[in-house]
Amino acid sequence: MPSGKQILIEKLFHLSLNEINEKDEKEISDIITAALLLHGSHTPDNFECVTNIYYRKSKDSEYGTGKRQGIFIDNLDEFISDFIYELAALETVPKEIKEKYPSISKDEFWSILHTVNLVLRALEWNSTDAIVEQVNDDKSKEKLLKSSIRDLNFYRENKDITS
Repeated sequence: MPSGKQILIEKLFHLSLNEINEKDEKEISDIITAALLLHGSHTPDNFECVTNIYYRKSKDSEYGTGKRQGIFIDNLDEFISDFIYELAALETVPKEIKEKYPSISKDEFWSILHTVNLVLRALEWNSTDAIVEQVNDDKSKEKLLKSSIRDLNFYRENKDITS
């Protein structure tokens, strides 16, 4: 029997690589929100959560980076990833977070939100990346990943990205 997580990841992975037809947005939103419920649970707080989001395409040049599609916050008409990006830009860690995690630094708080933003952006489709993302060559992927690991190790040793 498949898990809700498997269903959710499979659907989001497919949508991240394929542009949707705007007439299908309602059906796709229902699929994503149902998959979120399957992954979480059918509790009142999760039902309330999924009624505030939907999956859709951005309008032309709405964000200056081509068309995108992903999970939106309904009332704000904003990608969740963009909202998280704005939260990461806060100058201070919110006091509720600081109370629960007294030793958290501003950099750690930023890293948490920035990582969530990167994961969410990876699950979005973007017209500027669409051509590259259709290439499914394992050797090229491995080469690119090894190069990035080299860059990461260089940064860890030198705190510099100019290698």
